[in-house]
Amino acid sequence: MQENTNPILPAAGVRRRTAEDCSTSHATITGGWRDDEGSSNPSGRDPSDNSTASNALLRCKKPFTMATFSANTVREEGRARELAHCFKQCNIDILGIQEHRKVHVEETQFSRLEGQYLVTSSAWRNLSQAAVGGVGLMLSPKARKALRTVT
Repeated sequence: MQENTNPILPAAGVRRRTAEDCSTSHATITGGWRDDEGSSNPSGRDPSDNSTASNALLRCKKPFTMATFSANTVREEGRARELAHCFKQCNIDILGIQEHRKVHVEETQFSRLEGQYLVTSSAWRNLSQAAVGGVGLMLSPKARKALRTVT
C-alpha cells in the first residue's frame, strides 16, 4: 500500500468530492439561514460575544499606498519641497518619515507643503546642540480626510 504524501489529495479508499456532490449537499437553506442538520460546526452562527465593531483609524474604499523614508534631514525648505514633489509624483498616500531633524516648539506640528499635509513630532537637541531624530507623516489630501485623530 502506497502512503499518501500529498495532504490535499484524499487517502486511499476515500472518495473525492465532485461538483455533482456539492449540488446534493446535506445542508439545506431555510428562511435565509443555512440549516446544517445537526452539524457540530454550523455555518449560520451569530458573531461571537467577544467580537467588537471595527473602530478603524482609516476607512477607505480604495487602497492607500504607504511608504517609509529615512530622511536624514529635511530642515531646509528645498529638501522638504523635493520630498513633497517625489511623494506626489509616486502617488503615495501616506509617507512615514524618520530622522527629519526639524526642531519646533510644539510637540506636534501640522503644515502644508506643495499641496500635501506634513505632521511632524519635534526632533531634540543633543549635548552638542545638534538636532537629532524626529518622526512625521506626509499625507495626501485623501489620507488627511480619512484621518480621525493625531495623538
